[in-house]
Amino acid sequence: MPDKSGGDGGLDAYTTEGVAWQCYAPENEPLTAKQRYGLQRHKITTDLNKLEKYSDRVRELLGGTVLTEWVLLTPKHESADLVAHCATKSAHVVAMQLDFIAPSFRVHVQDVSDFTVERRIVQSAGYLPEGLHKSAKLPDLDSLGVPFSEVTGPLIEVMDGKLKKVVKVARDRAVLRGELLKAKIASDDHLAKFDDHLPDVGAKLRDAIARAKRRIMMEQAAEPFTKRHLWSVEADVQERIAGVVPELKGEATEIIAQGSITQWLQECTMTFNGEDGESDGADGQEAAS
Repeated sequence: MPDKSGGDGGLDAYTTEGVAWQCYAPENEPLTAKQRYGLQRHKITTDLNKLEKYSDRVRELLGGTVLTEWVLLTPKHESADLVAHCATKSAHVVAMQLDFIAPSFRVHVQDVSDFTVERRIVQSAGYLPEGLHKSAKLPDLDSLGVPFSEVTGPLIEVMDGKLKKVVKVARDRAVLRGELLKAKIASDDHLAKFDDHLPDVGAKLRDAIARAKRRIMMEQAAEPFTKRHLWSVEADVQERIAGVVPELKGEATEIIAQGSITQWLQECTMTFNGEDGESDGADGQEAAS
């Protein structure tokens, strides 16, 4: 329903068969089930009240159509309390005695699980919401206006200590470290967009990254990492991400992979042996960071 002029009366869409739709994606995902329920409950209550508040406008828009159903379409629905609220609001709307509301009127909630076939068709066509095909722009400076190659801090020292094993020249190491930090910022932003717009896909991406992390830990237990592993890990993560979202652009998979590597370099996950075979910690184990 267009709403740039005249207002939509609180309806996103409707069919002439009598089904009205309201789309809603709660902000700040990931949310707890209780938080999501509270936001969805408020949305249902607020928008159904508009049927009476703007009844003249709704009647005009419907053009004689009588509503039998009102559906909240939302990415995730997991609350029985919300189902109960829908039943309460169904009776409340019928009690408004509006001529465009059927006596059998019911309120429902649907999420992506109700559109499994349709979702597969859309994804197989290579469609992603605007802004998700490409990665976020790499930042030039940190929040304090400092070039990332010059950023300091405890986690940066951990990264530098590991990278020193494979990049001996300090200037070159600072460049690599800076680019990885940029990728981490852009990667976090991109994954957050998936969490907001396609939370199920976002969860699968994070699971793929977690499995890559597990693979690293297993490989390092069998064979200490050297310089060549830095790029083989990037390629592995990119391949896993592409397996989840084939339509994601290569630059985006690259940035997400590099962001993951940055995270692992700041943790105890990823470590290297130097050219002389010396590991980052005793017995090949990373020193506590």
